[in-house]
Amino acid sequence: MPRARKIFNWIYKAKYYNNRNYNLDFIETANVGIDKKALKAREEKERRQIKSLKKLIKIKTLNEISTWLFSEHRAYSVGLKNWIVSKEVMKSY
Repeated sequence: MPRARKIFNWIYKAKYYNNRNYNLDFIETANVGIDKKALKAREEKERRQIKSLKKLIKIKTLNEISTWLFSEHRAYSVGLKNWIVSKEVMKSY
């Protein structure tokens, strides 16, 4: 949840033409049915990705975020297809 919270707060605070202020609520769910080893691998991946997110928060507008997302993000960009997670992390999805 910490990474999701950071991402959503970043996106919803981005500058956009309507300058609306959003108040987001986050509700966590229990990690039921996830293997402990897979959960640990997922948590470690999330911690690493929070560090890389800190570099991106300098992007301040929705236009800039959209450009980055569809050109550089490994999961969503058209040209980059080297997004690979470990087998243990994959078990947590």
